[in-house]
Amino acid sequence: MPRLRHPVLRILSAVLVALAVSNCLASAQDCGPVPLPGAAGPYDYVDSKFAWNLTDVTENHWVHVQRALAEREVHYALRELNWILIRWPNHYPALFELGRIEQLYPGVIFDPTKFSNQDALFFPPTPECYFDRAFRYRPKDPTLRMLFGLYYHKSKRLRDALVQYQSAEAMDPEASEIQYNLGLVYFDLREYESSIQHAQKAYKLGYPLSGLRKKLTAAGKWPATSG
Repeated sequence: MPRLRHPVLRILSAVLVALAVSNCLASAQDCGPVPLPGAAGPYDYVDSKFAWNLTDVTENHWVHVQRALAEREVHYALRELNWILIRWPNHYPALFELGRIEQLYPGVIFDPTKFSNQDALFFPPTPECYFDRAFRYRPKDPTLRMLFGLYYHKSKRLRDALVQYQSAEAMDPEASEIQYNLGLVYFDLREYESSIQHAQKAYKLGYPLSGLRKKLTAAGKWPATSG
């Protein structure tokens, strides 16, 4: 990725970060074209023909994300995630980590000014922008909508999470994980009848985790006839 060496460019980079914080809901135009001119890719996370490249990314970048998060070096982790998501817009694990980072470090986004050799910013490095780019790259992928729902869910933006889960459900109504997450967000919204409905469908479809059933049981809402 190009380096910013001129002082004026470094100042502009810092300004972009500030704008990103104040304008989280950036438009598609603000989030840059896909692919970015001059950047490698885009590569499809779920396309087997890119498996050779994905292995390289995993070994040389993704492992650094995991190590950095384990050591609470969140800014380094965000730098690596930015590198990955520019090239792999629909990298599921990287998008999932955006929610976990927001949960642990609210409001923190990638800031190149924290590094001596600063990376160029091509768009505001907000989670919303990364997801916007993923949606434009693969607009019919329900997993991406579910991951955006998880991001909002972890951010305690429950109504926003619900909208994304519902969008994912419209694309794939028989996905047990989507049904399960709908049940979870309805539980958190205290809309228990809807939570039960989606929980039952998730379990009917074979979802393996019993956490939602336990939550509903503890709240005295799980129907006795449901097992």
